Amino acid sequence: MSDVIDLLAVESDVLDVGRRFADLVRNAPDGDAKVKGLEWTVAELAAHVTTVLDWQSYSKALFDPAVPGAHPAYNERLLRQFPERDLNSLARYIEDRAAEAADRLGADPNRRIYTFNVARSVTSYGALLLGELLVHGWDLARTVRRPWRITAEQARTVIYGAAEVLPFLVDRRVARPLQCVFEIRLRGGEPLFMHVHDGSVSVSVGKQAGYVDLHVSGEPITYLLVGAGRRSEWRAALTGKIVSWGPRPWLALPLRRLFVKL
Repeated sequence: MSDVIDLLAVESDVLDVGRRFADLVRNAPDGDAKVKGLEWTVAELAAHVTTVLDWQSYSKALFDPAVPGAHPAYNERLLRQFPERDLNSLARYIEDRAAEAADRLGADPNRRIYTFNVARSVTSYGALLLGELLVHGWDLARTVRRPWRITAEQARTVIYGAAEVLPFLVDRRVARPLQCVFEIRLRGGEPLFMHVHDGSVSVSVGKQAGYVDLHVSGEPITYLLVGAGRRSEWRAALTGKIVSWGPRPWLALPLRRLFVKL
């Protein structure tokens, strides 16, 4: 997906959003307060983001991301191995590791790296880091009642970056009986096409001629937060932020369950 993602913009966003996230952590009034919608405290959430930003962490993660619960279990293990919970120290870690990640992403958008044993472009990996910062920044900002800015372009970047590894996250129990094509239209950007066949999924981006079983149009920020489990898909549908149509509308249900949640 590197042809629809600007690597330089990703690096700039990781640096900027990392600083904004660190400011939220540094100014949070209580590190032991529970984060809204999560099991973690504020300090634990900050520690989680710190471990995610560690450039080496996911290159050492040898597990199958398609196994339900494997990724959350890995994150919890990292959290136990990283005991720091002082908010000022965590804020400094986050700033430093975001800066290191932005630097290590480099200049070649097609360079391949390994994360949880899956080869992906460095652009896709940068988008993953940006997504962690944006979504968990949203979690923390809600908790401490501070504003949090996510742009439509940033949301599209995260979704395009995630699309590169979606074929490795397929829930084969859901995919096996399906033979279909989904089109995901991210408003203001290029559409994504998901081809489901024989229990596997291939993803492409851009124009495509041919039959589509279900079209989905989503406002990018809402689509990102719904996909991350932070907003209600039903409310998004009722407000027109996400709409679907096509000759096989019932496919909207298996689409929601097609990939393992991270």
